[in-house]
Amino acid sequence: MEIPNLREKPEFETLLTVLDYKFKSKIHVNYLYPETKKIDETYDFLLRVIRSDLDWLSCEKKDIVYALASKRIAENCGRAAMPGMDRIWMVPATSFHPQIGLKLREPPLIGDDLGLKTWVTSFVVSKQIGQLGHDFFSHFLVKKEYGFDSLKNNLPRPSIEVLELGSGTGLVGMVAAAAWDVSVLLTDLESIQENLSYNIRKNLDTISRTSGGSVSCSTLDWRNPNDAFSEERRFEACLIIASDPLYDDYHPLALTNTIDTFLKKDDRARILTAIPLRDKHTRYLSQEFQQNMLSRHLEIVKILFQSCIDEDWAGSKNYAEGVPLELTIWQRSKLELNSLLS
Repeated sequence: MEIPNLREKPEFETLLTVLDYKFKSKIHVNYLYPETKKIDETYDFLLRVIRSDLDWLSCEKKDIVYALASKRIAENCGRAAMPGMDRIWMVPATSFHPQIGLKLREPPLIGDDLGLKTWVTSFVVSKQIGQLGHDFFSHFLVKKEYGFDSLKNNLPRPSIEVLELGSGTGLVGMVAAAAWDVSVLLTDLESIQENLSYNIRKNLDTISRTSGGSVSCSTLDWRNPNDAFSEERRFEACLIIASDPLYDDYHPLALTNTIDTFLKKDDRARILTAIPLRDKHTRYLSQEFQQNMLSRHLEIVKILFQSCIDEDWAGSKNYAEGVPLELTIWQRSKLELNSLLS
């Protein structure tokens, strides 16, 4: 069925048929990756319906058409418009860990609390956790059947081995704890803590059944990293993870400062960042972050690229096959370590 021209004043039944069947079954509107020009056209039609006075219809019929068009827009404009829900995320089994299934609560998105949603970058990174551990962190994660054992050489296990920054709903950090058999501290802003803590409690049994890993959470504002913990709780992490961390102009510098504050001063310490290059702004933030990291003598070990099919983020319409996801492994440079330890 073709999209009707509103100038021709289509009949009420025609509008209902189009809105109730064509749009519900076929349109998957997203601002990031419209697969075809036709998707843009169908979304434009929804907006034109909302804007039109539909003066050839009765008031009752207008209300029905407006309500249905609004519903279709809400259904198809991404995670940010969806109501609160519980979602089960199944991370497939690999040669490094069994299947990991986590149930996460995602409240309605309020204001700019983006951490209340599980963005697809987190899922992409979670599916790579086992392989990343094997390829880049095996010097402190020893392979065993299904997972890793961080007790290399039977050394005492630190209370916190992995620090996640900007944990959001906690998917990546909890998968890391389960797959790698490590202790992970999940951190985010105060407004995210209640939901993050809830998700941890709901998934502790799953993590413990998968491995001996453990998770906890705490508030950490990148703008004031030194104020995050009391002197008694100060620590340095062997590995810091930041997935999809850049969306505000202050983030590149603040994130760098936070990483530098909490990364262990050790040649084994590593950083894993995952940055989706959604548009010009996120590319700019990524470049700023990289420059800030390099200026702190944090050097790149490896850069990997993945395709990230994310229908949740407004901004780019140029990636029909997915947004490039930049996975970067970092470490402290020998020059910096010599300076810090001298």
